[in-house]
Amino acid sequence: MKQILSNSYRTIEFLIGYISNSDSREEFFFSIVKEMYQKQDMTCFELTQSSSRNLVQIVQHSSTSFILKQPVDLMKSEWIKNERNFWLSITSHFSQIEHLLPQYVKFFDSENILVSKYFDFPTLEMYMKRLVFLKKVEGNISEVTRRFSVLGKDCRALHEALKKYPTNQFKFQSSVYVPLIPKELIDEKVQENILCSISNLECLKYLSAEIKMLSSNDISALIIEYNQLRVDNELIHFDLRLNNILFNDNNCIFLDWEMIGYGDCFWDVVTLLNSIVNVMAFDTDRIEASANVDSSKLTLAKNMIQVFLKSYFGDENVEHNLPKILIFWRMFYLRTILKSSENNAIVSNILTQLLGIQ
Repeated sequence: MKQILSNSYRTIEFLIGYISNSDSREEFFFSIVKEMYQKQDMTCFELTQSSSRNLVQIVQHSSTSFILKQPVDLMKSEWIKNERNFWLSITSHFSQIEHLLPQYVKFFDSENILVSKYFDFPTLEMYMKRLVFLKKVEGNISEVTRRFSVLGKDCRALHEALKKYPTNQFKFQSSVYVPLIPKELIDEKVQENILCSISNLECLKYLSAEIKMLSSNDISALIIEYNQLRVDNELIHFDLRLNNILFNDNNCIFLDWEMIGYGDCFWDVVTLLNSIVNVMAFDTDRIEASANVDSSKLTLAKNMIQVFLKSYFGDENVEHNLPKILIFWRMFYLRTILKSSENNAIVSNILTQLLGIQ
C-alpha cells in the first residue's frame, strides 16, 4: 500500500488525481477539492500528533477543512476500515448524537484513506487549540470544571446511544493485558486453578514469570471479580482518552473510532479517568511514579474526576458505581501491579484516593 499521506506534496498530488477522475463528479468532496484547486486556495498540513497507527494530513482552504487519515502499513488497515464501518452506520442508527461525532466525508478503498470533517477552522493553529482539551484554560478553574461537566454529560449520551446499536457488526474488544474468564466457568473453585480458566491466556502479552503471578491470591481474586462484573455486549469507543476528544464551545466531539467494538462502558470510563490523571497530574502513564507528583495537581485531577463522574452517572448514582470503577481501573493497571507487591499497594492507594473512596 502506497503511503499517500507521508507528506503534503504527495497528498496534494493524490487529490489532484482524484478531481481528474470524472466518475467522482457527483461527490461533495470532489466539488470542494476542485474549487480549492481552481482558486489556488488549497493548503495541506501534516498533523504531527498523529498516532503510531496512522498518517494524518489536514487539507483546508479559506472556508472549510478536512482530515485525511491513512494507516502507516497494510497490517493496520483493518482498524481504519473498522472506523469506516462505524461512520456508515451513523446515518441510520446514531442521528441523535451526530453533534458529538466528526462528519464522515469519504473513504478511498484502494488507498485506505478516510476523509472526515470535524468543524470549520481557517488555520492549523485554531485546529490545534481545539484539539488540546485543557491547555488553553489551565488557569481558569471554572472553565475546566465546566468542560469536564460537559464531557460527562456527552460521554453518557454517547454510551446510551451506542447501547441501542442492533447488530454484531463489530468485534469484541479487550486489552491484551486483561485475562478473560467465561462467566459459566466462574465458581468457588476457579481461584484454585485460575490459569486453566483464562480463555485468552495464549494471547496475553505477559512474560512467563508474570503469567505465573496471575495465580497469586490477590491477583486471582481481582481477575475473578472483574470477570464477574464485566459485560461484553455494549458498543464502546475503547480508546477514550482526552487527546481523542475535541471541545467545541458547548459540546465534545469524540474522535478516532478505529477500535470501536463490544465490551463494557466502564472500560471507556476508566480509560478516560486515567487520561485525566495523566494529563493533569502525572505527565506520564506510569502510576507507580505518583509519589513524586505535586499534591495540588493530584487534588485538581481528583476534583475533575468527581465532576466528570457526577455528570456521567448523576449525583445520586456515583457512590453506587465506585466499586466497579475501582475494579476496572485496577485491571487497567494489571501489568503494573504484577511487577511487585509494592506497586499493587501504590496503585490501590492512589486509585482509591482519586475516587474518594475511604
